[in-house]
Amino acid sequence: MPLIAATANDLDFFYQLYMHPKNNIWLLYAAMPPDKFRPIYADLLAKGVL
Repeated sequence: MPLIAATANDLDFFYQLYMHPKNNIWLLYAAMPPDKFRPIYADLLAKGVL
C-alpha cells in the first residue's frame, strides 16, 4: 500500500495526534492551541516531513 503525503486538509488530524497527552510527551512540541500549531504544521508540510 503506497504512502500518501499529508495535505493542509489533514491539519485537524495531525493536531489531535500531536497534542494527544499520550503522544505529546514523545514529540518536539509542547501542548498548544490550534492557532499556534498551524504555522508549525505548515512548516512540516513545506519540508515534506508529513
